[in-house]
Amino acid sequence: MDTGTSVDAHDKRPQQQVRTAGRHIGLLTNIPMAAFHAASYERVVERVFKELLPWRAARPLGRHELIPFSFYVLSCMPLDSKTQRDLMSIDSALQRLKTILSLMLGCRYYCCSRCGRHVCRRDNIFSMSDDGPSALYVNPSNLITEMFTVRDTVSFATAQLRPSSTEFSWFPGYSWCCSVCISCSNHIGWIFESTDGQSAPQQFFGLVQSKVIPDFAFVSPQAMAAAQANQPAPTATAAATAATAAETSD
Repeated sequence: MDTGTSVDAHDKRPQQQVRTAGRHIGLLTNIPMAAFHAASYERVVERVFKELLPWRAARPLGRHELIPFSFYVLSCMPLDSKTQRDLMSIDSALQRLKTILSLMLGCRYYCCSRCGRHVCRRDNIFSMSDDGPSALYVNPSNLITEMFTVRDTVSFATAQLRPSSTEFSWFPGYSWCCSVCISCSNHIGWIFESTDGQSAPQQFFGLVQSKVIPDFAFVSPQAMAAAQANQPAPTATAAATAATAAETSD
C-alpha cells in the first residue's frame, strides 16, 4: 500500500517504532498494519497543515512528500538561526515535523531578543507573500533582512520613528517607518501603512527574525520536565522533542 509519504534514509528508528506498534495493534484488531503506518504520518502532517492555514501561505504545500514538507514548514516558521539549525540537524523528517508542531503549539509570544519584552502573539502572524510569513528582503544597500509579517503587535510594545517614507518600499502601495522596542529601543522592524486607503490590510508590521524571537517560556511544563530528565540544560528544541509524543496524540 502506498502511504503517500517519502522518508529519508535516516528515518529508521521512527519507522521501526511504527512497525512494532502496528504489529501489536494487528494482533488485537483487524486494522491492517499498512493503514496504521499511513495514519501515523498523515495525522502529524494534517495537524501541522492546520497550524499553517491561518498564515495564508499560498504556495502549494507538498504534504505527500514528508522530507520537502518538513523543510518547507521550517522555512515558514519565524525562528532564530540557532533553533533553525537544531531542527535541521534532526535526522528524521517525521521527528522534525513533530518537533516543529510542538514548538508551534508551545510558543504563544515572540519577544525582543535584547530585553525579552513581548512584541507580538504567534496567532497574529500572517503571509504577505506567496512564500509564507517569513522571507528574505534586500534594501538598496544590498543588505539582506530575514523578516516575518504580523497583523499587529502587543499594545505598548513598540514605538515608531516617524516620518514615514514610500521610497524603496518592499510592499508596493505601502509606506514604512522604523519600529523599535518600547523598553530598550532595539530596532526590531518596520510598520507598513497603506498609502491609498484601499490596500488590505491597512497596516501591518515586518519584524526582523534575529531581533524578535520565540518565547519558549510557554512550552508546556511537562515538556520541560521530560527534557530535564535527560540533560541538565535542555534547549527549546530538545524540550519540544520530548513532548511530541504526548502532544501529537491529543
